[in-house]
Amino acid sequence: MKSVKLYYNPTAGEGAHSKAGLIQHIRDAGYTFINTPAKKAGVGTVEKKVDILAVAGGDGTVRKACLDLLHLPLMYNRPIGLLALGTANNIALTLKIVESVPEVIRSWDRHKLKRFDVGRLDGLSSSAFFVEAFGFGIFPRLMLQMNHLPDGMSQGADEELQQAFELLVPLAQSYEAVPCSLDLDGKAYAGKYILAEVMNIRSLGPRLVLAPGADPGDGRFDVLLIPEKQRPRLVAYIEKISRGIKARFPFRPIKARHISIRWEGKDMHVDDKVIHRYKPAMLQVKLLDGMLDFLTGR
Repeated sequence: MKSVKLYYNPTAGEGAHSKAGLIQHIRDAGYTFINTPAKKAGVGTVEKKVDILAVAGGDGTVRKACLDLLHLPLMYNRPIGLLALGTANNIALTLKIVESVPEVIRSWDRHKLKRFDVGRLDGLSSSAFFVEAFGFGIFPRLMLQMNHLPDGMSQGADEELQQAFELLVPLAQSYEAVPCSLDLDGKAYAGKYILAEVMNIRSLGPRLVLAPGADPGDGRFDVLLIPEKQRPRLVAYIEKISRGIKARFPFRPIKARHISIRWEGKDMHVDDKVIHRYKPAMLQVKLLDGMLDFLTGR
């Protein structure tokens, strides 16, 4: 009988998705349950008897678990069983983990392992790692605005996503373009952009697809650059998606593995973290191939 250790964000679920509910689902699927670490303590030790690390929460919880695993010796790494309980769940959507929590847990006995790359960013005061994306411009500004909303403004996931779109549309309309220079696998790019994102997954923020072809296990990033002259197309796309209208993404990201980038503005993020003291500098991105494994039925 395989054993499962649960890493859990207690604010991300309730009822059947409470800690007790998740443990019961794990046991009902025929797994042995291993003690759950406190979220503040991180993943902690992964015992030899653990076969699967179940991570229950949103994208921030998944990122925290991934970064904790990166600091463990490789012999202690375990495949991640992702239970998406967050608002956007961009990582789960990229991995096509869309079934209910009980269905996902039951699927682990017939799973496939999905290799998952990690990005390392050098050039800041210390190296930073990302599993979703890092970039400049509109999205870190959106994160700042969302972080400063009064408590209680959103009542649920759908309301929070809609609120993000309501802020994103005027940002895309008015954000001042910033000079940026890049080297992508030896090819130079330069211009004034409202957005520059190095994507490891398909979507960002309020489930906005920015890299439809992104595969976090293909050994390449998808780099999206939106110059001033393309602003109207981006705004039109965001407006359609915010109204629930299906729309094809109007831009083609650039596939690249070796990346150097310098943004002359101040707005920068690494995954869901805003870098508050970013000063323009040449940053280097290194792709760490297949550092993680996720369980997926597809």
